[in-house]
Amino acid sequence: MYPKKHKEYTMALLPGALVGGGFAFLWTIAASGILAWLIHSGRLPEETVGYGSMVILLTCSAIGSAMGYRKVRRQRLVICLCSGIAYMLMLVALTALFFGGQYTGIWVTMLLILGGSGTTALLGMGKGNRNVRSERKIRL
Repeated sequence: MYPKKHKEYTMALLPGALVGGGFAFLWTIAASGILAWLIHSGRLPEETVGYGSMVILLTCSAIGSAMGYRKVRRQRLVICLCSGIAYMLMLVALTALFFGGQYTGIWVTMLLILGGSGTTALLGMGKGNRNVRSERKIRL
């Protein structure tokens, strides 16, 4: 018999996607605080709020989906997109809670979140075991 290999602990798909959405949400809160501090201190003009929030949404979605994939370690595309959808649902729920359901500009937010998580999913798709070469046997 072969000895058992020690496997790392991995999560199921849904909890992994929720972890990714949660990480994205926490990174969004931290990055928004930093952006607000930079604008309040005068280091950035007030006109950069729109562009800054777009960059925050895109990068936090990418970071969150990468964290979700690191917890699951399989089915990268499904995990990244599900964590992006979980992150998007969290933001929509907070919009309904704090702004009374005025979903102005929510389509741009959704596209940025899906773009960030989709980019993370597609950037890592080609990573396989590239160092292994298969030798062809030549028969005469």
